[in-house]
Amino acid sequence: MAAWQCDGGAVEFVAKHFHDCLYNLYDYIGFGLGLLAIVIWVCAQLPQFIDNIRNQSADALSVWFLAQWFLGDTLNLLGCLLQGEQLLTTTATAGYFICADVVMLTQFVYYTALQSRRSAQGHRRRRHHLERHVSPAPAPAPAPKNPQLHRHHHHHHHHHHH
Repeated sequence: MAAWQCDGGAVEFVAKHFHDCLYNLYDYIGFGLGLLAIVIWVCAQLPQFIDNIRNQSADALSVWFLAQWFLGDTLNLLGCLLQGEQLLTTTATAGYFICADVVMLTQFVYYTALQSRRSAQGHRRRRHHLERHVSPAPAPAPAPKNPQLHRHHHHHHHHHHH
């Protein structure tokens, strides 16, 4: 008999989809807390994904932090698989975290590579739209006869803090 084939009285939907047998309030609370933990974890990682994409950078993440997290999640998943009798949710969650970590690590590697390439180009992205107005030569903007150019040129120094 499989672990998720519950005796009568269990919540059918949960038994079928989550392979978990809920008989009483304690079971419901435990199950609810488990789901809540998943939601909190997912929400905790999401803003970081979005920030990374918005800033095109993974500076906020330390490589060691990611490595430890990844290791922990890998062990978690292995534990689930080795126990065999684990709930679907537990294994699915462990699997999700591995995926989340892989995405994070990929973002980290990708953006770090992108950034080193970008600094090699002298951070041109920020001032690219300004340089279109001035001569393409590496020399600074033409003499400030034209105050418009001068103001533009002066302006981008303020933006350039990293």
